[in-house]
Order: sequence, then structure tokens, then C-alpha cells
Amino acid sequence: MIPFKQFLTERVQWQRSLFDHLFLDHNGLLYDDNYYNDHELDRRYHFQKLNDKTFKLPLDVSFIKKLSTPVRLVAGHATGIGGVQKLKALQNKKSKQISAFTVDNYGTLINGVWADSVGGILVILDGLAVLGNEYDIDSRVNKKGTRIVDISEDGSINAHNEFVNKDEEAFKAYIILMKQLVKFKHGLIQKLRATYEDKRLKTKECDGANCPYDIPGNVKQKYIKQYMGGTERIIKSDPKFQEALSKLILGWPMKQSKKWTKGSSDVDYDEIILSDFKILKIYYTEDSLSGIDEEHFKKVIAGTIPSEKIGHNDYENSPNIVKKYLKSLKK
Repeated sequence: MIPFKQFLTERVQWQRSLFDHLFLDHNGLLYDDNYYNDHELDRRYHFQKLNDKTFKLPLDVSFIKKLSTPVRLVAGHATGIGGVQKLKALQNKKSKQISAFTVDNYGTLINGVWADSVGGILVILDGLAVLGNEYDIDSRVNKKGTRIVDISEDGSINAHNEFVNKDEEAFKAYIILMKQLVKFKHGLIQKLRATYEDKRLKTKECDGANCPYDIPGNVKQKYIKQYMGGTERIIKSDPKFQEALSKLILGWPMKQSKKWTKGSSDVDYDEIILSDFKILKIYYTEDSLSGIDEEHFKKVIAGTIPSEKIGHNDYENSPNIVKKYLKSLKK
């Protein structure tokens, strides 16, 4: 499992289609990144097996609003100069999400979690949190920029978190909900397998049982729509299901939006998925400029967004920069 540190930046791994994320075997898609020279040959396209108990939830803010209430909060995002420019273009877009943080107890996020080879920039954002927890949640992203997370017991954000595990009724509801959702998912996969299991695309890079399925685009869209509609229907079928889901995905963001804490002493950083965000402030280190004139950075790259230089060592010694920013507003 690749940790969240590699997903905090705008450089996103596993940019597969939403259909692939929802219906295909997770392990077969792990080679769909640029760490391997021959990654085209390493991809494996297989429908999820019947014993696959994962369930992927798309984090589109409009969809999440049908199931729960996203939480507005302030969070940080680690990046580099190139990442700042990309981040500015993503502002106020409900269809795009990024991974952010509110906790960085050990100051690790300024040490090499970058969208480019330079890094050294921490951006403060205000946005709608559609999911979060006080540890890695291993979110993925599709080609359109929508993040997906496994909400099953096998996922990184599961019922064994403090917001569900401490509530016996919520935990019971969660277990029942997951059984219904997984059963529903496999019903769709069985229909797909019956028609397309033996239909494979053949390319010069791939010829055989691991090749992509030859499924028309309109069919994929139909099954995605059924998946989304069925997920909403099942979750809304019982108020206890909705309550359990809300605690699971939004318990931590809700806590952080009301009472800012450093987090537990054994937590390095948390992960918050933000949508529909705007940039409030940019903190940068000397190293992050990498030869770029500081005035040019402030006036052209940061532009109208407030920016402030911070010391690399100062941040490591007192790293919770989001909390610092909030305190500065009260002065």
C-alpha cells in the first residue's frame, strides 16, 4: 500500500477510469503508474472476485451531499511552485478534490512531499471536507479528478475508527450496511462478467487474458449510474445507515472544524479530502524558490493570494501550521 504522503501532492497515481475503480480488481491496477518502464505490460484487468469485500465510494461533493453533510474547514496542502499554479486553477471546482491535512505533529510534510522536484510550499485552504480521518485513508483518483475511497472493513478508513467503534449501534449498522453494499456490487459485476468476461481488447502492448475488457463506453456509464443510484438507495434505506456513514467519513473533519487539536501523539499526519476549495494563504521556504526571484513568486505566482516565508527548521520544530494560521486570524 502506498502511503498518503505520496498522494498529498497534485501528482496523482492510479488515474484510472471510475468504472475500473468500482468494478475491477484493485491489485491488478496497482501497476498503472510511472514507476515502471514497462507498466503497460504489467496491468491486469480482471473483474473483482466474489470474495472481494471492498466497496469504493466516489467522493464527488454533489453525491456526498445526498448521503450526508460535508464539513467546511481550513486545512493545509503540501506542494511546490508548479503545484501552486495547478492548485490555483482547481479553486472553486466541485468536481475536483485534493488530499489535505490538519495535523502534522512531526513536521514531516515539509520534507519531500512534493508535486515537483523542488517543493517547500504549504498552502492553506478553505473547503468542503467530504471525508477524512486521523491517519492514511489511501484515497485514489479517477481520470476526471474525482477521488475514491474503500469504506469497507478492508479499507484504510474502516469501522475501527473512534467515531464508529465507540458507538455500538453505529458499528452494528455499519456492518449490516457493508454487507448490503457489497452484495449489491457483486450483483452488478456478475452481470458484467456474464457478458464481457471473454471479450478482450488486443493491442501491441497487450494480447491475452490480462487485457482490458472490450466494454462499450455507454455500457460502462450505465453500470456506473446503477452503482451510484443503488449505493444512494441502500444508504438512505435506513437512518442508522446514514448516521453510521456520516460518522465514518466525516467524524474527524467535524471534530477538526470545531476544536483544533494536535491529534494523538502517535499520529504523524491526518488526511482530509477537500472539494470546492479556495486558497487562503501560501507559506514558502527559501529552498522552494529554486532560483526564482522572490518578488516574482509573490507578485506573479502567488499573485493576490497572501504569502509568507517560513524557516524550514522553524517549521520542523513547530509544525502545525494550520493551527498557527487560525491563531493568527484572532490577533
